[in-house]
Amino acid sequence: MTTTDASQLIIPARLRSIPLARAHARTVAEQSGFAPSACRAIELGVEEAVAQFIGLTDDDTATLGLICEPEATRLILRLRYHGLPLDFSRWPEYDPDQPEAYLEGLSAYLMRHAFDEAHWRNLGKEGQEWRLVKFLATPRVDAEPAPVTPLEPKPTPAFTIHRLQADEALAVSRCFYASYGYSYVYDFVYYPDRLAALNASDELISAVAVTTDGEVLGHAALIPAGAETRTGELGVAATLPRYRSGGVARQLSAWLLDWAARQGWHGVNVNAVTSHPFTQHIGVRLNFRPCGLLLGLAPASLSFHGIADRLRQRESCVLAYHALQPPSARALYPPLRYQPLLARIYDWLDRPASFAPGQAPTAMTSRWETTAKGHLGTAIITLRQLGQDAAHIVAGQLLDLRRQGMECVLLYLNLGDPALPTFAADWERLGFHFAGVMPGGDEGDWLILNHLLQQAFDYERLVLADDWSRELLAAIEAEDPVLQTLARCG
Repeated sequence: MTTTDASQLIIPARLRSIPLARAHARTVAEQSGFAPSACRAIELGVEEAVAQFIGLTDDDTATLGLICEPEATRLILRLRYHGLPLDFSRWPEYDPDQPEAYLEGLSAYLMRHAFDEAHWRNLGKEGQEWRLVKFLATPRVDAEPAPVTPLEPKPTPAFTIHRLQADEALAVSRCFYASYGYSYVYDFVYYPDRLAALNASDELISAVAVTTDGEVLGHAALIPAGAETRTGELGVAATLPRYRSGGVARQLSAWLLDWAARQGWHGVNVNAVTSHPFTQHIGVRLNFRPCGLLLGLAPASLSFHGIADRLRQRESCVLAYHALQPPSARALYPPLRYQPLLARIYDWLDRPASFAPGQAPTAMTSRWETTAKGHLGTAIITLRQLGQDAAHIVAGQLLDLRRQGMECVLLYLNLGDPALPTFAADWERLGFHFAGVMPGGDEGDWLILNHLLQQAFDYERLVLADDWSRELLAAIEAEDPVLQTLARCG
């Protein structure tokens, strides 16, 4: 599909508008090739999303915009509300085990189950929005039985590296299956058509290592942080197990870093797993510098065939950064308690850091968004601009995410926002603790706080490849509110 296939319906935020929204969504779904059952799910999901907005607003002038964006493998629906600001934290979470207790939350529950992805965003002056995604039912790469004995390593043949071609996507999917089974955190890697479509739209920048005989040895990719940010994450990496010792992953990573530099990117980050040290070693060789430790980021079901087949707790990652352009000096407004550690991190990153005193927020409402990944048990709350309601928003989101079964919540806070120190005590009261810093692009840098929702975490299980990462771990462990509580009780 192209951008010319996008459509928009603008309706009053009134009950009488629901049939219009349902009919429009169903028509677009049918034209996009969805099966009748999927069309009904999309229609129901849109109805429930509209009902949420209508149930909360008391603004007679409010409107809803339903933007439909059909693509080759999915349909993206954006339901955007314009009117008096709404507080979704007041909406109770529906519990199917107690169906009569929280009927007000039934709309949100049905909506989330109708779509594959549901992301909430507060856009400030641009309104508030649900971004809903439904994938077409396309075939996943065929499962292959795991070998009884590990395959013997082979000498790595000569290969070249290039951007993924559509006809190579199936081989990449099979490479991921050979490396991870069906445990990899991004499930699009198992759907060749989705993998190809993401590359066609530049939502994913894939590189593949291919022999002269056409065999795909490995894959890695950049995930752009946004169309205008000029930063992104390096990852989505897999190498056929029999060629793991041949430097395929390192050369793919180097090729992608060169591509990003030629595109004028500010830098690239990587989340290097801590169940084994190999990804961290590659990062060190490519001059990635650790700047955080994201605890419990991925589920324990993640499996690295032949390396770490079974994890004993949720996977954690070393966050590391590789600068591609000289950093510009900016004023930063971190909470006072984090400034000594941040000064060490910025010194390690070789980035200028000028800390300034904060001030109370001037805006009434925050600009924020929440992304919850149910299959991972992980959610990210991003506060792009802090308003006077910031602590209330985060508290409400944290409660909602707990009800959804999330196990790890990351809070991203703009270090260039002067209001940031105002809320330091609120983040601590809610149970967040320091995780690291993410150097950014045009938006600036981000302070990252972590919440494991009261899980007890075994820090000794983390495999770290360098002394600086171990120093970061010690500093973060000292901040752990669960350990602090246990220490007080003991």
